[in-house]
Formats: sequence, C-alpha cells, structure tokens
Amino acid sequence: MLADSIIQRLQPEDRHEMQQMTVRFGLASGILMMVVALFWWLAVKTVGDAWGDVSTPASVVLDLSFAQVSWIVPLLVFLATVVYSLAREQGGPVTAFIGGLLYVLAVYLAVEPIGFLMFDPSTSVTLSTAFLQTIRLAALGVMVHYSARFFLDAVLLAWVSNLLTTFPVELMPAETAAVSEP
Repeated sequence: MLADSIIQRLQPEDRHEMQQMTVRFGLASGILMMVVALFWWLAVKTVGDAWGDVSTPASVVLDLSFAQVSWIVPLLVFLATVVYSLAREQGGPVTAFIGGLLYVLAVYLAVEPIGFLMFDPSTSVTLSTAFLQTIRLAALGVMVHYSARFFLDAVLLAWVSNLLTTFPVELMPAETAAVSEP
C-alpha cells in the first residue's frame, strides 16, 4: 500500500524513469543542502556580526541567540518535513499534527526578529537588521524543506524500485490499469 501511494503520487512511467527520478531528486537535494550550508556560512557566520546580529535581543524561546536560532530553524523544518512526509504516505493524523507543531515553531522563530520591533519599541533592533534576520531564517527554512522533500522522495523511490526488483510486479499507472481490465 505504501509503495502504491508513492507510485501514485510521483507517477513514474516505468522502472527506468523511476531510477532517473531517484537520481534527479537526490542530486537536487544535495545541491540545495550545499546551498544551505554555504548560505549559512556566508550570511550568518561570516557577515552576521556586520549586519547587527550580535546587537539583537535573545529569542523569547529558551533565550537563544540569533546564531543558535539559525541552526534550530533548519533543523525544525527538516524534522517537520520528515514527519509530515511520513504522515502523507501513511495517512497518520498524529504525525501530521507533530509536523504542524514543528512547522509553526520554525515559522515563529523565523519571524521573531520582526516581532521584536512590533511588540517592544524600546528594543535596539533596527528595521533593516530584523528584516535581514527574518529573510535569512526564512530562506534557510525554505531551502531545507525542499532539500528534505527531494531527499525523502529519492529514498522512497529507491525503496519502491528495490521492492519491485525483489517482488516482480508490473508497474502500471492507475489509468492504464483501469482501462485494460475486462
């Protein structure tokens, strides 16, 4: 049933295309994850202090610095994407609920720098600093989300391909199967 769900969602035409999709998804995932690493290194680690990251107050959540939040947001997004993908494939409401909680926490942490300006006018944060922090956190989160989705789709397609090799079953799209039945 899980393999059928994966095939229905990704709709490979045959086993060769399934292998090609696995490679494309894996490549896209790797490219995005390297972009995330380089973006974090350049935009947070290298020039973060010049952009005012040390002058911002700590997060309301666990008193985290911006550098710590810049690691936690991508981690939360990755975990939320994995949990949500499990829920999508298996139809699990509890895992979807947990994924939703993690997404909301990640979004909160990403927009919190702008929240400092809205709810604490006496803060030392400037609009440009808060905006840059939010944009950087959002960019990290979005890139990690897509990288995780591509990676999980590649892993799932590889699993289905191995399953079809082990158990010789004919792979046909749902429309073709319904038309060819007597």
